[in-house]
Amino acid sequence: MRQELVKQVVDKIGRGEVGAAGKSMTIGFDGFIDSIVRIVREHSESGAEHYRSKASFGQSLTQLATRNASFELTEVTTKIGGNMPIAAHALARLGVHVRCIGMLGCPVPDPHFASMDGNCELHSFANPSHSMALEFEDGKILLAKSDLLRTIGWQEIARTLGLSRLIDLYRDADAIGFANWGEIDRATEIWEGVERDILPHMAIGAPRIALFDLADSSRRTAQEFRRLAALVGRLTARCETVMCLNANEALALNAVLGGDEHESDVGTAGEALFAAVDVHTLIVRHARAAKAWTRNGVVEEDTFYVERPRLSTGGGDNFNAGYCFARLAGLDVEQGLVIAAGVAGFYVTEGDSPTLEQLGGFLMERAPAADMPARQVGGMR
Repeated sequence: MRQELVKQVVDKIGRGEVGAAGKSMTIGFDGFIDSIVRIVREHSESGAEHYRSKASFGQSLTQLATRNASFELTEVTTKIGGNMPIAAHALARLGVHVRCIGMLGCPVPDPHFASMDGNCELHSFANPSHSMALEFEDGKILLAKSDLLRTIGWQEIARTLGLSRLIDLYRDADAIGFANWGEIDRATEIWEGVERDILPHMAIGAPRIALFDLADSSRRTAQEFRRLAALVGRLTARCETVMCLNANEALALNAVLGGDEHESDVGTAGEALFAAVDVHTLIVRHARAAKAWTRNGVVEEDTFYVERPRLSTGGGDNFNAGYCFARLAGLDVEQGLVIAAGVAGFYVTEGDSPTLEQLGGFLMERAPAADMPARQVGGMR
């Protein structure tokens, strides 16, 4: 991350030039309760020692061969989960009024979602799914119960919440968000329902931004992605569209579209995806860097890498929320990547999303080291 750019953003925050007063977003449609756990490798005099990497845990599994085994878990926390709730909470902490439509609990939201920021309105059409996140220092493995994600569709959502209520929730939103295309089987149908039944009723000039978080799309087909790309293209004619992926998701989706399944160059995959969909901005991120393809060129910035994260599940959602906030606040793409990296960096360091004041402090602390060279990772520095 360039020190000069970070200081530029910090100065803007300090002068009160970055904010979301009066801005709103409507986002859907998932919802999970996450149990965050770490796997015990062994016990020592100092206490439980956990597997630090996915590879080390995988090696233990492969060495078992046909033998049975049991592993002890340390529960870190139980918290809100799902791309929509985590991103919504992050945006709300930054001052955006967020209308959340998702699987949050029926007939009333599950108590876990009471922890979401007060700027969030909760509108639920189903009970949440449950997942267990096995966290390591280099990432996570998610184990989820997701039967409802296989069946829920637009008609069920509209019937439960009412079409007139949904129209009101979207009518004057400055931004709209579509989360977790990869796991919600009928996500494209749901998103097309919003386009068909909701967007014609929105205020003139709304929305300014449409954010697409695809999540893990490895199970999807090329035909499904082409249908999604057509929807994104239609929204691109109406407003600024942003599509966000992590590096693994970009590589997997590139393979779905016919790219080399052994491709490891994230830059190559990103270029192919940007060519395949009519979107204003495509962002591909990993722990050390983020790259944005835009109609005005390609922008790449380092992130604020955290060697030993306190919490990693939700880091990407915080990144996406930070970028959307930055664009709502009128910042450019480069500045947006700084904000996004800062929100994600604070989250994995502290275990919660930052307020704008906390974000400014985090960036100020990191600015002196911002020009440290980053490690090259799969086509991105």
